[in-house]
Amino acid sequence: MTHHPASRILRHLLPAVLLTVCLCQAAAQTDSLAVASPRMRTLSGCVTDAETGEPIDYVSVFFSGTTRGMVTDEDGQFEIRLPGDGTYDLVAAHLDYITESRTLQVGALTDSIVNFRLKHKLFQVKEVVVREKRRIGNGFRNMFWMRFFGVTALKDKVIKAENPKVVHFSYNTDSRILRAAADEPIEVVNNYLGYRIFYSLSEFAYNYRSMVTTLRGYPRFEPLQPADETQAETWRKNRLDAYHNSMMHFTRSLYTGTMPRENFIAQSIVRPDDESQPTDDDWREQKRIRADKILLSKPLLLRALISTNDRNAPEKAKTLNTENSLMISELIKKKEGKRKERTDTTTLFTLHFKKNLIYFYPDGSYYPPTDIVKEAYERYGILYLLPWDYTPGD
Repeated sequence: MTHHPASRILRHLLPAVLLTVCLCQAAAQTDSLAVASPRMRTLSGCVTDAETGEPIDYVSVFFSGTTRGMVTDEDGQFEIRLPGDGTYDLVAAHLDYITESRTLQVGALTDSIVNFRLKHKLFQVKEVVVREKRRIGNGFRNMFWMRFFGVTALKDKVIKAENPKVVHFSYNTDSRILRAAADEPIEVVNNYLGYRIFYSLSEFAYNYRSMVTTLRGYPRFEPLQPADETQAETWRKNRLDAYHNSMMHFTRSLYTGTMPRENFIAQSIVRPDDESQPTDDDWREQKRIRADKILLSKPLLLRALISTNDRNAPEKAKTLNTENSLMISELIKKKEGKRKERTDTTTLFTLHFKKNLIYFYPDGSYYPPTDIVKEAYERYGILYLLPWDYTPGD
């Protein structure tokens, strides 16, 4: 196997976008997991005001990163179909209240009722954001939308926000960091993949020095209706293209054990100044990536990544064991003649872990959702975002 020279690697690594796995399901406000009846198909509950106890209507309640969601009725009631058997954030969002979420292990739910008690937002915070907004010019606004969407140029026919004025900005001249906040979910029409996305933004920061974007939020998807079969087929092809070599594609192949067959390569990353760096022949030195020099292991075998004997793992989950960050690449086979064939790799993304134990599910979702930080080098942002309940070919 031959690898990219430094110039080709750097081309894939810059500009990088730092995305927590919360891109598809943001940090929950609880670390506990509800624990299963496989016969359960729906979840219901009520949303009330934390101070008065009165029911709240028109609250958006949804499983983050999926197409499953609804708004509460006049009595604050909701009922939602469950997604797959993975771990998801159930989110309750309203313009006048602080967004709340509950982490639920769907395959192991013992109770089909979940209630929310929402607290009012502090109006003082909104006033501060408005004052900061006036300092921001169009250049900063355009940078936000390009990094948020994941595009190099803004094209309304491809992807656009229906309510862009809900987003407010601030910029720190010392740190050169652009931040954004939103008063309500950002409504995005993605004509490239055929989805309407309601994105409750938790955090956005773009560092002009490092060109790194941090994005966290709770997305809810609604499929758009195609104008005709031609558009429907275009969306199917684009969705399949977005799925190919995505984080979802990788985690699903990790779960099913098809990672090698689907041409994914995983290598451990260690920095040379790490006291625990290996010295045996299983490691090779890699050229600089940005300002850092790293060591990469030889491609890891599937059995070295996944443990199937973890008795503490949630139902239907598999355990990823790793002490180091991982670089995920695609293996590419190229024919050079009638009899010769060479292999090369393209870097896709790196994964950094806050804990050593990560649980994966059949649909590609994982828990804890905030314990993986994904650093993407090519495709990123809302343009290529798919719901967890996406099936290739849909």
